[in-house]
Amino acid sequence: MNNEHAYVGVPPPTEEVIEEQEQDNPTASSETHTLARPDTPTVLLDLRTPKLRWKSLTTITPIATLILAAVLALGHHAFNQLQNGKLVPIAKSVISQHLVTLVGVGFSFGFTSAIGVTMAFVRLQCLWLSVVRQPLTIKQIDTIYQIERQDQLYQTLPRALLFSQTIVIFSAITLLLPLSGVFAPGSLTVNTNHSTQYIGPCTIPTGDISTSGNPDSTSLFIPQRFLNGAGLHWLNAAPRIMALTTKWLIEQRIPDLPQACGPNCRYKVNIPSFVFQCIPNPSSLPYSQANSPATGEVVHTLWNGTTDPNSSWGFYIAWRSNGPNGTGTLGNASCSPLQAHYDVEVETKGGIQSVITTITNITSPVPDVQNETLVAINMSGGDLTTVNFWMQLASITYATRALFLGSAVVGYVPRVVAPQLADYRPVYQPSFLEIPLASNNPYPQFVWGDVLKGIEEMSHNVTAALLTLQLGNMSAECFFDEPDVVYQYTPFALWAPYGTALGIALISLVVAIMIMAGNNTGDITTSFSNTVILTRNMDEDVSAGAKLRLRAAEDGKLEYKFE
Repeated sequence: MNNEHAYVGVPPPTEEVIEEQEQDNPTASSETHTLARPDTPTVLLDLRTPKLRWKSLTTITPIATLILAAVLALGHHAFNQLQNGKLVPIAKSVISQHLVTLVGVGFSFGFTSAIGVTMAFVRLQCLWLSVVRQPLTIKQIDTIYQIERQDQLYQTLPRALLFSQTIVIFSAITLLLPLSGVFAPGSLTVNTNHSTQYIGPCTIPTGDISTSGNPDSTSLFIPQRFLNGAGLHWLNAAPRIMALTTKWLIEQRIPDLPQACGPNCRYKVNIPSFVFQCIPNPSSLPYSQANSPATGEVVHTLWNGTTDPNSSWGFYIAWRSNGPNGTGTLGNASCSPLQAHYDVEVETKGGIQSVITTITNITSPVPDVQNETLVAINMSGGDLTTVNFWMQLASITYATRALFLGSAVVGYVPRVVAPQLADYRPVYQPSFLEIPLASNNPYPQFVWGDVLKGIEEMSHNVTAALLTLQLGNMSAECFFDEPDVVYQYTPFALWAPYGTALGIALISLVVAIMIMAGNNTGDITTSFSNTVILTRNMDEDVSAGAKLRLRAAEDGKLEYKFE
């Protein structure tokens, strides 16, 4: 045995030891060699080039599995495209949602498995490249081969990173590529598609202010018998309607309306009512609207609403803000109610109600107190339907107008440190009051927003709120919204993970084939012993399969023999 064919990593024995062993056992079936102590504590192994040949059939499997992965991705896309837009079936149907989910997961599982086989071939070639590029110790080579063991990756990858970055990078890529199978099934989701179906005319049991004898009629409106005489009912409103309009104003929203035709139905009803229209900056105002200072004091009118002496329904308003930094507005206007027709559309979904009010027509002003036509009908005992309607409309208009009448005046009196607030009549808190009446300042702050728009919207809200009352049946249009749950496919959510995985696997496969072509590693496996056998010279192959036994010799040295 000469030094050329010595076992890699083990220094050859001295010539004296070899001669002595040959003399003692010239024909023994086993031989004993004394191992010399290595000169350095770390011995680097330089594996020889394998005596192999190129095997083109070796690349068929990884290429085929990569093609299979692409086919599975296309199949997954075609399946999702087939389901896109279809109704999610009930559990008793042939293809249930559970089965659709299983098919999608099956495609993604097959895709990741095929990609895994391709990347296994890539890692095998990178493993050989990492071994032959530089001398390594037996422990380092063993570390590289242990990368194939998934249960030891948390130990082997950090150690291999110091001397074999290539195998670590491709191992990390192999571990991350299966994430594509996690994200791809999420490309097929479900969505709610509302298909609106028109039902046709229907009846809503509420809100008709032109009828009488209903549960809320007598408690909200003055009975028609009080129409006789001077018509005092025009100048008063029932306590309940006053309380309700005040509540609707302060809450600053339309109250919850009844679901008259069911939870999945929206209805649109036409309601005759009124609307306040205001003209800003009228040519003249009553004396009470002006900011007139009195002797010895400075008066700031924050809000003042008074009736128009020339009209039964008209009123004047003037306002000024006293908020910090000049916030808010100031101005004056004259307002009057007009007859209007509303389309009120009510829809409730998921516990949330939406109400849309649209004015379809504005006609004439609300009749005055001594309307000759109404009085004549009532006195003659004719059809009181028209009279009853005007009476109830007048009651609602009066109650709403009363919310804006009143004064809020701050007067600065000499020799008085704190200003005094003179509240002549109640001023309620409308939606366009942007700062609450109560504050930490020495006197209340009134910061008004868009006053004229707020007054008009209040008439809209009162009209819609009438639907909460039991005032007789009204003809309406009902629409049935049936929520359909359908499959929704997002191609990007599928091809983003699949395309990334296929691209990385293709590039990795090309690199692996180049490594195999340059090193003839067609027979390389992940077995360390197989690799060592393949890298031995022909003379050493004779004893490659023999068993080696190490033992301590009498002189304290290590010796081995083949059995």
